[in-house]
Amino acid sequence: MDLDHILQYPKDYIVGENKRVLFPYNERIYKVQGTKIEPGIKVKEREYLFKEFQRKFSYFTILPECKKIVTNNKNEFFPLFAPKGLETLTLEVWSEDIVLEIEQALLESQIVLTKVGENSYVLNTDFPVLLKIVRYNIEKVLQNPYKMQYCQKYKTNLVDDVTKAVYATAGERSDATLALIALKNCDGREKIDPKQIIREGFARANRISTFINLFIGQSVSRKTIVNSVFSLLEQKGFLKRSWNKINLPCIYVNLSIERISKFDFLPILSKIKGKEILYKLYGNTEWQTIDYVLLNINKHNAFLPQPSKRNDMGALFKQYVSETLMEIVQYAKEQNEQVYFIVDANLRRYWIKELQNKEINTDILPDIVPEVLKVPNLNIIRINTGFDVPSYGEIECDDALDSIGLYADQKGMYYSTGEYSLNCSGIFQRYILEILPLGVKPVERDYIAKMIHYMCCNSSMLSKKNVHITYSMHMEKVIKSYITDIDAREFKEFDDELDVDVVKVEKKDSIILL
Repeated sequence: MDLDHILQYPKDYIVGENKRVLFPYNERIYKVQGTKIEPGIKVKEREYLFKEFQRKFSYFTILPECKKIVTNNKNEFFPLFAPKGLETLTLEVWSEDIVLEIEQALLESQIVLTKVGENSYVLNTDFPVLLKIVRYNIEKVLQNPYKMQYCQKYKTNLVDDVTKAVYATAGERSDATLALIALKNCDGREKIDPKQIIREGFARANRISTFINLFIGQSVSRKTIVNSVFSLLEQKGFLKRSWNKINLPCIYVNLSIERISKFDFLPILSKIKGKEILYKLYGNTEWQTIDYVLLNINKHNAFLPQPSKRNDMGALFKQYVSETLMEIVQYAKEQNEQVYFIVDANLRRYWIKELQNKEINTDILPDIVPEVLKVPNLNIIRINTGFDVPSYGEIECDDALDSIGLYADQKGMYYSTGEYSLNCSGIFQRYILEILPLGVKPVERDYIAKMIHYMCCNSSMLSKKNVHITYSMHMEKVIKSYITDIDAREFKEFDDELDVDVVKVEKKDSIILL
């Protein structure tokens, strides 16, 4: 079959001879974002393709089968842990059409326990928090983001216009407020998607925001509403009940670097102790809560260029990480506590070369801090979702796969796997996270891997895609969304959703992609 013919005349292959067409497709090849093509492959078809590959390339060998690690996957939501001292919270619904659906979804999902007034509810939390819901019209907010030239050059004016429209419509807020914004869907083909501008404009008006896409002729599902409200609560600092299992006498430190514009990078550190989670942006001296960071990140102006032979950013960055870590380690030592430093493998290329495959030894701590061997309470774990993490499958399995699991290979590498529904459909996106404890005692390795796995599977409230990462990494992506250059699509390493494993539930008359 000819690939170009399939792309030009797809209907010829959808209806007709009862054939299923499997062909490789990558948006990078055609440079079209927001494709309408539906991804996915059935488990059995994946198995057939793999066997055919084995037959044609017999000199390739399969990696030894991994051992499955028994884990606690109990996922508890309620009652939520509320931020300390919070008594009342306002939820603004910026839509005329979905207020009744939101009330019904909140009650049915048990996010709220009861209604206590015309627009007030009691949240399902460990101590009473009153949720007040108010509705506003979004039209004034949308006027300028669609009207003006949409590029970074005019971003400041656009954001200011949104903030003024919010004030004119809903007034000023002294406390951090939640904003649920319903917009017509932009699938990537439109010239303008105003979400970035609106999010930043709302943040300057002291509003944490999330969006619901409205599709013509379709109602908003309960699952979509619930997921959106969970996202807002998470950004405010609420935690699900499963965090009880992570309440251990230790400190977790996570390091990621987010690309903010073409030349600017932002290192973000997070620190977790029990149910207290704080964040520190490069250039800041104080650790702050997530809602404070989101609402004030527009004032942040300390960024780093990418390290290269023409600058000494690599050495300066390593010194910054070392000094920050040693402050935490010293405090933990006084409290007789361990520190688990979780670091993204993406940093190995430019930022921390000691994390590169050729440099690491699983039995030795990488030389990230001075005289690292004299820091007995420091543990370093490299986590990786990059291209060099193996794909996975299950041997002699039925179509129903385990949705999550933790596995160990013979070399001491661990793999946390997960499958999540894609856009609340019958398609499941498959994820794998490599966990590599470095310089850790053998008896502690399983424990650390289980800890990371549990944080990937059960720490976030969200059930959407892109959540099979640690809680801190997930929230650092949220922080990035409040500041990113709106011309980012011009330079970013475009994350094609068709590049990841997608497991397809049986459906007739469909084109399935690899």
